[in-house]
Amino acid sequence: MGEVKPFVEDYMLKFVPAITGDRIQAYLEKINSWLRSMTAEGRPFSYFLQDLCERYKVNQIWMLATIQKEQSALFRATPPSDKVINKILGYGIMETGTLPGYAGFEKQFKSAIKQFDKYDQWGQVRDYETYVVKLYDDVEDRADL
Repeated sequence: MGEVKPFVEDYMLKFVPAITGDRIQAYLEKINSWLRSMTAEGRPFSYFLQDLCERYKVNQIWMLATIQKEQSALFRATPPSDKVINKILGYGIMETGTLPGYAGFEKQFKSAIKQFDKYDQWGQVRDYETYVVKLYDDVEDRADL
């Protein structure tokens, strides 16, 4: 039957230097995404995302795909509701509610990207028994459980 290849390869989690803020912006404009005019920390979203991904060495495409996976929001031309925007990546969002400290557009990206930075390879994501994941990175990000 042959070797079964994993659905997600390790390289898919890694930062891609060639995907610049300009390329992300051009893509958002090409697909007519509402994110093309979104700002975060006073600058275009595409550069906010690029800088965070570069700092934490997380794949930019992975994060854009997560927006679509979690909220079906990447390919929307008009902004979704504030409720959707505030939980854009689904980070710290449970069926029973949102953990304190994780709601908000910028906070979603900062928290999720810091968490993805901890994964050296995809095996650590899928093998939860051998990798302990915490929902915060430092005192500033800690959720009040």
